[in-house]
Amino acid sequence: MTDLPPPGADMGPQGGGTYRTICVRTCDGGYFPLSFSTVPAHFPDEEKACKAECPGAEANLYVYQNPGQNMSQAVSLTGQPYTALPNAFRYRTEFTPTCSCKPAGETWAQALAGIDDKAEAAQQGDIIVTEESAKKMQQRLTKPVPANLKKGAAAPTGAAPSTPAPATDAATQAPASSTTTSDNTKIRVVGPPFIPSH
Repeated sequence: MTDLPPPGADMGPQGGGTYRTICVRTCDGGYFPLSFSTVPAHFPDEEKACKAECPGAEANLYVYQNPGQNMSQAVSLTGQPYTALPNAFRYRTEFTPTCSCKPAGETWAQALAGIDDKAEAAQQGDIIVTEESAKKMQQRLTKPVPANLKKGAAAPTGAAPSTPAPATDAATQAPASSTTTSDNTKIRVVGPPFIPSH
C-alpha cells in the first residue's frame, strides 16, 4: 500500500517525491489521468477537477508515487487502495452501459459546460497534458529523420564522422599533426606521412 501523506500535507519533491493523480469511476473502476507530477498540497484541487470532469458517475481521486509505482498501488485520499474497490479493473473485462462520466442524454459539451478552466486549477510544478499538447508531442516523436542523419549516410562537409575510426596497433599508428584553416579552425591530421616519390 502506498505511503500516502495526510490530506493537505505538502511534502514536495524533497519530502516524499511527486505523485500521479488518477480520476476513478467507482461503478466500473475505469480511470483517466489528471496530473503526471504533483504534490499532496494540490490533491484537493485535483479531486474537484476529477468530479467536475466525470459528472455522470461517482468519481474519486486516487494517487500513486511517480516514478516507481503504478495503478495497482494507487490509494484514495482516505487511504483506500484502488484494488480494494469492488469494481477495480472491472472495465477491462465487462462493459457497463450505465457507467459513464457523461450523463445520459447530454453531449460532452453540455456535461462539461460548467467546468472551470483546467489552467486555473493547475499549480506550479504540475504537468497537465491536454489533447492539443499530446498531438504536438506525438508530431515531434514521429518527425522523419533528415537524410543526412540517417544511419550510414555520409556526414555533411566539414562535419566530424559519426563513427569513430577503427583502433590501430600502437606500433603502426602514425603520429598525429595539426593544421589550421583560414578561419582558425584546427584540424587534426592522422595517418602515415606523405612522402613524394622522386
